[in-house]
Amino acid sequence: MTFRFSDYVQLAISLKDDIQALGDQFENQDAKRTNIGLGSSQSRLRTAISRAYYGAFREASSFMLDVDGDRHLSDNARNKADDHQYVIDQFKRKGDALRRGIGEALFDMRKRRNQVDYDLLPQYISPPEVAHVLGSAKLVLDNLETLRLKINERREKQQTRQ
Repeated sequence: MTFRFSDYVQLAISLKDDIQALGDQFENQDAKRTNIGLGSSQSRLRTAISRAYYGAFREASSFMLDVDGDRHLSDNARNKADDHQYVIDQFKRKGDALRRGIGEALFDMRKRRNQVDYDLLPQYISPPEVAHVLGSAKLVLDNLETLRLKINERREKQQTRQ
């Protein structure tokens, strides 16, 4: 069985939902910040952003390899640091709105993911911020599925003509 990177997006949703449930136990934002569970909550929210981006990125890069036949992302070239920017650029440069939307969403999510994973002075992450990133990840997955369907439909029409 092949691992589905979209499962990372589902994990991110679960992490956010766990924190939302925990947050409902507190009366206000200040109480959340001073609560002993904040570290755990912030870790979960940061991980949700990171996993949502990575799941969407890997689904997009798999699409480019499997559907578009982009050899730059073949197994021996995969997992290089520049792959992230390469995938984003390829989607942003394509002519249709679905692909550009994927590229823009990945760009925004990557920026946020780098902030939560690498900034030395981390800021407080709120559930609405995570919800925004999760919405972007879902948009990427939905757009990829729509593109797959359109491409398959186009291929079927071409085969019937032959």
